[in-house]
Amino acid sequence: MLSLKNFTINDTMKKRVLIESVLLISLITLFSFGCKKNENGSAPVITTDTISVITQTTAIVNSKIVSNGDAKITSVGVCWSTDSLPTINDNKSIDSIGISIFTSSLTGLSINTKYYLRSYATNAFGTGYGGVKSFATLKPFPVNGSIVQDIDNNVYHTIIIGNQVWLMENLKTAEYSNGDLIANFTDTTKLAWGNLTTGAYSNYNNDTNINNIYGKLYNWFAVNDNRGLCPSGWHVPTSQEMDELINYLGGNEIAGGKMKEAGISHWYSPNTGATNESRFTILSSGFREIDGTFQGLGYSTYLWTSSNPWPSSSQTLSYGFGWEQSSTYSIYVYKRTGLSVRCIMDK
Repeated sequence: MLSLKNFTINDTMKKRVLIESVLLISLITLFSFGCKKNENGSAPVITTDTISVITQTTAIVNSKIVSNGDAKITSVGVCWSTDSLPTINDNKSIDSIGISIFTSSLTGLSINTKYYLRSYATNAFGTGYGGVKSFATLKPFPVNGSIVQDIDNNVYHTIIIGNQVWLMENLKTAEYSNGDLIANFTDTTKLAWGNLTTGAYSNYNNDTNINNIYGKLYNWFAVNDNRGLCPSGWHVPTSQEMDELINYLGGNEIAGGKMKEAGISHWYSPNTGATNESRFTILSSGFREIDGTFQGLGYSTYLWTSSNPWPSSSQTLSYGFGWEQSSTYSIYVYKRTGLSVRCIMDK
């Protein structure tokens, strides 16, 4: 009869027991981890898209959620700061959850200040950020009617319309902003004006007395000269800036009337729709045709833009106003035409 107290385990048996124990522990561990939920999930993925409608104290930002990550999103918005890497610990908007594309309104901004912003989205695993973008709020606006002088000492007055500041008069300068003279082209020989390929201006019918009322007529080469036409801090508007003005005044169909001087002092009757409620005060300054003739005084005005959507073409974009219509319209004209210029303040 075998006595247990005399039983001993040899080395081989010890090794076998040890191996079996290790295998058993490994299986238990593997089973345990295989059933356990992974706690290292991902945060949302989001993009910062566009910044628009910037004013002195506000801005609008569009963002897009690319992925919710590994959990339900609990908050979205935009964070901003004057530091270059804003986080949700800085100023932030809190926007509606549940849509992939959303718009955020930034308010309470400081005037004439550069900001950095980025979109954010948060879930249980963390906060995902979009790319950093920067923008600057608008400068302080001058008081309506403030005096502005160009380098030629001509006097203009300011008018605030929406988020833009304009001069109330057409440009009158005979000098570029650096003091260089602009050529005064008085030759009325047919096509002589139209053969120019450098900057020049004319007074309507070469009448210098008309300059203070209607301003000068410039060809596009003067508008496009890098020496600049407008007073310091001002520029010839882009087509986008003109469109912003027109849209603010209700669109093409009615904006012209709101921009034209009322009455028939500087327009022929009937001067349809003219109320000048915007105080932009468009007068009918006419234009100089490519063949050198002066046309349209009392009937029409065309304003240059600095935009040139057809750079290889002989034409570029302007905006027109007429005596028998309350609308305004964009129109391509020859660069060698002589048109009026109205300046807008730099942002």
